[in-house]
Amino acid sequence: MIRLPLPARARNRTLAPASIVLALLAASSGCSSRPRVDETPRPVTASPLQLRVATGEELETARGAGRAVALELRLARRDEAAATGEMNAGPYTVTYLITPATGYYEADPGVAAALTWHDVSAPGESHLGVVVRDTASGRLVEGVAVRATIRPRRGSSITRDLPLGWHPVLNRYGENVRLPSGTFSLRITIDTTPAASRQDDGARDISAVFSNVALRAGAIERAAQRVATGDGIEGRELAQEEGVWERRAIDGLLSGGIAHGVRQRVSDYDVTIVVERPFDPSAQDSAQDAYLAVIVQDTASGREIPALNVRAQMLDGDGHVVSAHDLAYVRHPWLSHHGSWWRVPRDGDYVFRVHVDPPPVRRFGRVTGLQFRNAINIDLPAIHLTARHTAGR
Repeated sequence: MIRLPLPARARNRTLAPASIVLALLAASSGCSSRPRVDETPRPVTASPLQLRVATGEELETARGAGRAVALELRLARRDEAAATGEMNAGPYTVTYLITPATGYYEADPGVAAALTWHDVSAPGESHLGVVVRDTASGRLVEGVAVRATIRPRRGSSITRDLPLGWHPVLNRYGENVRLPSGTFSLRITIDTTPAASRQDDGARDISAVFSNVALRAGAIERAAQRVATGDGIEGRELAQEEGVWERRAIDGLLSGGIAHGVRQRVSDYDVTIVVERPFDPSAQDSAQDAYLAVIVQDTASGREIPALNVRAQMLDGDGHVVSAHDLAYVRHPWLSHHGSWWRVPRDGDYVFRVHVDPPPVRRFGRVTGLQFRNAINIDLPAIHLTARHTAGR
């Protein structure tokens, strides 16, 4: 990750955790009665949060979330797994869990608020789950593409994409699959390119290879019995502990009176929207006038909902849409979010309107999976922005 020193003025000031400076920018330009909507795709560049050095409190927030995830993982390995293994790969710690196959809900494309339950599709299947964590902090790494290659001692290899799933405890990548009998090797490949930020990635593809994986006779049945007889209370408490640290990061983001943002509960989402200024105010990139960051959390546990389809509009004082952009998912050392840079056409008051589609993930749990059905819209109240540059506009 690029780490630049703070400007002298910032070094001499005590920063609240995750402080984001209000985007009050300098210069102006002419105006028109009805602006043209700017939908120019914004290049993926670092946000101000990525460019400044994290404070000790921010790093502790990340480590706290990592400790909570470690407890969730320990519980899942104890109560759910028939077989499990773990190893480091690049900057990540990769853990596989073979658990009893389970059904899940999935959103119906084009049908608002509709979820379809998919039961276990074939007898003899198990669920192959993979948890990817940042080794430094222990936090979950979400927003990447994961696939598994299963190579038995005899016969053909099996390759499966492992989509991200939302679980009552410990979100993970996974798929129901019929595993070979006997010992097999398991290669987990992580493609880091789907998420916008690659500051912690040393290569595009990162692999973890487990050479000798085997399911003992009766292991799946015993794991299924443990799952069936568990009350789920410990797991819910651990998931909420992970959410406590996520909320603490959000609290820091909005504290201190110098951040312009809003946090609202809509349906079963907690949504935080914040505007921040460029890290380097002297930069001459007119496309980087203001940065919009959106964080979406589950209201029940406080856990982040990653890799959503988020789109935002910038409206001027007359209610005209002047810009509209998709917000990329940005992995971040202590506060992952959806974000995009915005060009401010001229001085004035602007409203940011954010639309969030239901998450494109499977929801596991026959009861707990009945959530995140609806798309939501939320506005950040008017903020006065000043165009920083006039040259080339």
